[in-house]
Amino acid sequence: MQKSIPILIIFLLCSSGLYAQSAGWQWGKRGGSVGSETGAFADERVLDMATDPHGNIYVLAVNNPDLAHVDGHLGIGNHDRRTLASWTCDGSFRWMKNFGGGQGCGAVGIGTDSLGGVYIAGSIYSIPSGPGGEPGYFDTDSVLNYINKTMYIIKYDTTGIFQWLKMPQ
Repeated sequence: MQKSIPILIIFLLCSSGLYAQSAGWQWGKRGGSVGSETGAFADERVLDMATDPHGNIYVLAVNNPDLAHVDGHLGIGNHDRRTLASWTCDGSFRWMKNFGGGQGCGAVGIGTDSLGGVYIAGSIYSIPSGPGGEPGYFDTDSVLNYINKTMYIIKYDTTGIFQWLKMPQ
């Protein structure tokens, strides 16, 4: 009996390695701006990420003022400053939204809910004239004339359809 215990332990240790698998990449995506391909902008980064109950992925990223270029899809203008993009859980591109303007646009976070909402909070400056004067915009969903409010919360549904924009300041 005492001889069978070491043999059993050796057998268990050797056989457990047969089922071990190393982790591997499922998929990866590229993003940034057209200028980042030449190294012109060093401040492009992911700010926040979220998933919805269906496993769709949402990425909120800094995109320096240049035409966004995410996963082979181009943005809407040379003042794109923040990009919201979505992929399915298997890496298929779903949609992209770009926020920006001549003066500035920031975002601090993204969240989802169980009812199909995607929320982004941040700040935007909208000055229609002067240096960098271009109205602020939330993709083609909303363009702002000059306003003295800067804080925003915007909601899209999980298919990228604009729901509402609130500027509570």
